[in-house]
Amino acid sequence: QEVYRNFQRGIAFPYVAETPEEEIIGQVFLTRKDPNPAYSPHSRYFFISSFRIKPAFRDRGLGGRMIDICFRDARNHRLRDIYLNCEKDNNRARWFYEKHGFRVVRMDEGKWTYINPEGLVVSEQQSAYLMRKSLPRFFFKSSSPSKTGIT
Repeated sequence: QEVYRNFQRGIAFPYVAETPEEEIIGQVFLTRKDPNPAYSPHSRYFFISSFRIKPAFRDRGLGGRMIDICFRDARNHRLRDIYLNCEKDNNRARWFYEKHGFRVVRMDEGKWTYINPEGLVVSEQQSAYLMRKSLPRFFFKSSSPSKTGIT
């Protein structure tokens, strides 16, 4: 519900991957956040949530393509930092995020709710790593021509 409300406000960007038969096989939600002392105190940032790929479709590059969409959106919105929570015991996910440049910032208590595949709201509490990727400054192209005329 929060993602939908934020989508209506223009600050959340839900993405899904589907088969040709329109079966949803992956999702990621990206939300633009205002500066927050617990994350990025001086600038806006993106927060990734509900990133899932159905098990039968893992190890095919789909997760990498979806995370690249998040990086593209960060660049397009000129946001350098992207945060996410990774469940402490999910070593596979942590490896994936680290492979894509995320680093552990700290441990969080990990309270969240989500809607499961059966449509039920589930509350979870499990320690999670807060992870961040800071995009390099050269990732953002200048919109003004250079003094030398070379762009």
